[in-house]
Amino acid sequence: NPELSGQELRTAALVAEHMPQFDPATIELRSSSKGTYLSLTLLLRVESRVQLEAVYRAVAAHPWVRVVL
Repeated sequence: NPELSGQELRTAALVAEHMPQFDPATIELRSSSKGTYLSLTLLLRVESRVQLEAVYRAVAAHPWVRVVL
């Protein structure tokens, strides 16, 4: 995805560590109204709760990430 920068690509790499089939081209980007924050939307099809929790922990632990829903 040509719109992805270093931060977004790192997030995609964290997800791909636990979900090799993840396609970074599916990431949706939105800036906050003041441009202070960038929101990433990732649609994931997980195979187990263990996999979901592993992805959640990996992304939430990254210093650039403020909130994971």
